[in-house]
Amino acid sequence: MCGNLLRMLPSNIRVNVINDGSDENFDENYGNVIAELGRFDDYSYWDMEHCGRERFWLLWNHAMKATSGYHHIFIPDDVMVRPSFVKSAIELYESLVDHNERTGTLNLLADQLRKGKSQWTHNQVRPVSVDGIDYFDTGWVDGCFICSTDVIEALERKINPISEDRFQSETVSSGVGEQISKRLHALAWKMYQVQNTLVHHGHHESMMHPVERQNNPLVT
Repeated sequence: MCGNLLRMLPSNIRVNVINDGSDENFDENYGNVIAELGRFDDYSYWDMEHCGRERFWLLWNHAMKATSGYHHIFIPDDVMVRPSFVKSAIELYESLVDHNERTGTLNLLADQLRKGKSQWTHNQVRPVSVDGIDYFDTGWVDGCFICSTDVIEALERKINPISEDRFQSETVSSGVGEQISKRLHALAWKMYQVQNTLVHHGHHESMMHPVERQNNPLVT
């Protein structure tokens, strides 16, 4: 899936690809990924030891330390985007920043399960309209979002270690989105969600949450 996603992105951006070794078929697709990376003006690629959900926070630590530039877009490799995705994400984010300088993140995924709903911070979700575009002020974010370097620095470019005691249940998440949301909420950063999704997420099997996604699919 990574090769397909890269194919949809513009070439004039910096791309960081982190392979956590979770896809047993990745070796077959490795050539496609490397070929697609060659299109970009600047890119980095890392092969990491498989972390799974229990150590997913380690991959995020690596990602946060590796970021450069001002705008940062974090996306998993199992979504699809339009060619205008990056331009649209930046324009929507900057519109929110102009509206509220404490804008921290914009969740680019509006799945049917969680769209416009409260999550870990128990923030009272409300609709917001800025420059004719509708958003949700949700107070939480997950692993498909855009933010600025100011937010990365506010998080100290790291995810704090997540105890393996958390993972007694097969349905519990990695904890990364929850931690980011709670830390930014405590620092009074605003977190928004698009009302019209910028990415497509289908019914495919989840490598990290196979049981949970069967019961609660994230479908746009």
